[in-house]
Amino acid sequence: MKIVLIGEAPSRAASADEALLGRVGRKIAQLSGLTLEEYLTTYERLNLLPNPISWYVNPRIALRLEAQIMMESLRGKTCILLGAKVAHAFNFSSQPLVWQRRFSLRVAVVPHPSGRNRFYNDKNSAERVRAFLTELCATAARKTLQELPEA
Repeated sequence: MKIVLIGEAPSRAASADEALLGRVGRKIAQLSGLTLEEYLTTYERLNLLPNPISWYVNPRIALRLEAQIMMESLRGKTCILLGAKVAHAFNFSSQPLVWQRRFSLRVAVVPHPSGRNRFYNDKNSAERVRAFLTELCATAARKTLQELPEA
């Protein structure tokens, strides 16, 4: 079973067809302890919005609407939400690295891995994300996601 990784929107430079594949994808792969090829097979990668965020008059409303539409297809899956904006779109807390359960979803929020996020400047914070993602990937590789901590 793949872990669902949900981002906000593609960057202006990224292709809308390949969610979370550019710099952000490489960073997540590195934090997960995976090669890019392993990253592509481990995670199902989605963006809430199909176009760069600058295309929307009110991105917050667009994010919430897309999250509501996407919710049904995510039931019963384990998801990683990238950043507070995505967490809030799904009505989850943005507290990082804590499992939450609602709407038949099990989710955790990882701070957005963009180069603008200062969270990763702190080595301890980056190491916490790395440990969280590598354990999650190892568990997924054993195909026993039931072993994940309960929310």
